[in-house]
Amino acid sequence: MCNVHGLLISLLQVREILLAPIRSILNEFSLTEQQWRIISVLAHDDADGLGPGQIAKQCCILHPSLTGILRRLERDGVITREISNIDSRRQLIKLTARGRRLFLMISDRMEVRYRLIEEVYGRENLQNVFTALHGLKG
Repeated sequence: MCNVHGLLISLLQVREILLAPIRSILNEFSLTEQQWRIISVLAHDDADGLGPGQIAKQCCILHPSLTGILRRLERDGVITREISNIDSRRQLIKLTARGRRLFLMISDRMEVRYRLIEEVYGRENLQNVFTALHGLKG
């Protein structure tokens, strides 16, 4: 029988190990991991923006938490909320010019950290873990 509890703990431990070098960059910009995930997802989106539900799903953030995070990002001038032209009940979230600049400043440094993680743990090992985890997502 598989030790599911041990697996869950191991996943959390690995997450912490991999995020440690990334957190130091985010701390310099006073960003949380959740804020960075939102900024990154929006930066890779087309110009139409994303709805809160899409952001929550792609960033693995619960809706109640997302509400406060989006409020803070909007207050800080990183995102803007617009009403959809197609459905006035739908809200679309987009990065502002400030948000795009912030993404560009951070993303280059993140790429360096990602390459370092690949060097330390090996691209093939990371790909194997990614494939296994992706398989569990179904």
